[in-house]
Amino acid sequence: MKKVVILGQSNLTEEATRNTILCNAFNTHAEKIIDSTIQFGFAPPGTRPLAKLIYALIFTPFRWVAIIIKYWAAKDHDFIFVPYPSYVDGWIGCLLGRIKKKKVIIDAFLGIYDTLVRDRGLFSPRSFIARSIWQYEKRFLSAADYILVDTALNAEMFQEDYGLSGTKIKTIPVGIDETLWRPAPFLKMSKFKVIFWCTFIPLHGAEVVAKAAELIEKENPNIEFLIIGTGQLADRFDRLLKQLQLSNIKRIPRFISLKTIYAYVRDSHCCLGVFGSTDKTNRVIPYKVYQALASGRPVITALTAASQRVFIHKENALLVPPDNPEALANAILSLSQDTEFAIDIGRKGRILYENCLSCETIHKRIGELIAQG
Repeated sequence: MKKVVILGQSNLTEEATRNTILCNAFNTHAEKIIDSTIQFGFAPPGTRPLAKLIYALIFTPFRWVAIIIKYWAAKDHDFIFVPYPSYVDGWIGCLLGRIKKKKVIIDAFLGIYDTLVRDRGLFSPRSFIARSIWQYEKRFLSAADYILVDTALNAEMFQEDYGLSGTKIKTIPVGIDETLWRPAPFLKMSKFKVIFWCTFIPLHGAEVVAKAAELIEKENPNIEFLIIGTGQLADRFDRLLKQLQLSNIKRIPRFISLKTIYAYVRDSHCCLGVFGSTDKTNRVIPYKVYQALASGRPVITALTAASQRVFIHKENALLVPPDNPEALANAILSLSQDTEFAIDIGRKGRILYENCLSCETIHKRIGELIAQG
C-alpha cells in the first residue's frame, strides 16, 4: 500500500465532482492520504477566464509559499497528486517531487492553453501571453511522472503539443456524483420535453439548439425546450432567441444547482450534449453527457472523433453532425415520434455508463496506476 499527498487546491464543490471522485479513489487504494492542500488564492466562482488568470498570477506566489511549508511537514509518502486546476500548482508540485524524489501525478483535465487560446479564443496564438501559457504548461507537464486526462483524444493532443510520452498519460473518465444522477422513470406527458444546460462556451454550440428549435416549432408544436445556464456566449444566444421569438423554448438564464438540474432531467424525455464545431468539441465528452447517460435519458450529441469512440449511433445515443440544426431537429423529432425507441436509447446509454464511464471504472484505473508505482 502506498501513501499519497494531495497537493494544491482540493476543490470538492458540486461543480468539481471529478476532484472528489479522484481523491476518493486514491483514498481507497492508498494506505494513507496526506492533505497538503491550500484553499486560498483562487478567483470566486463565476469569474471570467481572463480574470481568473490575472487572479492566479497575483496570488500564486503566496499560495506556493504556503504549500511548501505545509508539504515539508508531511510524513513519508510515495506519490504527490495535484488535482484540477493543476495548472496553478502543478509546477510547484513537480519541483517538490523532484527534490523529494517522489512520483508526481497531475490531473490535466482541462488544458489551460487549449481552453484559453484554442477553444475560447481569448488570446491570439501568436501573442506573448499565449506563448507564455504554452511554455508554462509544457514545462510542468513534462516534469510530471503521470498525467490524467478524460479522453484518449486529449491524451493524443498533449502528446502532439508537448512531445509527451504516451506511457505517462492515463485516461480517466470525467466522473460524476452517482448519488444524484440515478435512472429516473420515463414519464408520459402531453409535451415531449428536451433539456439543454451549459456554460455557453464555443464547444457547446448553443445557437445550433436554438435554430433546431425554430425548425421543430414549425413541424411539431408539442416539443418543448428548456435551456439553462449562462457564460461567455450567453448574451449573443439570448439576442438570437429574441430575434427568433420562439414559443417552444423556456429559458433559465443563470447557473442553478445540479440537484435542480437533475429534477428537470427527471421531468424530461431527451438530453442534449454539445454541437459546436471547435477542435475541443471533437476531443471531449463533457460532464453533462455523463450525467444524462447516468439518468437513463436518451442523449443527442455531436458526431465527433471522441463520441464515435464511446457511442454507437441509434443504439446508446443519437449522433448528429456538428453545427447542423437540421440534423439535430430530425434526431429530436425521431425520438418524440417513437417512445419505445427513446426509452431503449436511454436504457442502453445507462448500461454504457455503468460498464465504461462510472466511478467504479475510475477507481479501478487509479488502483492500477498506484500499483504500477
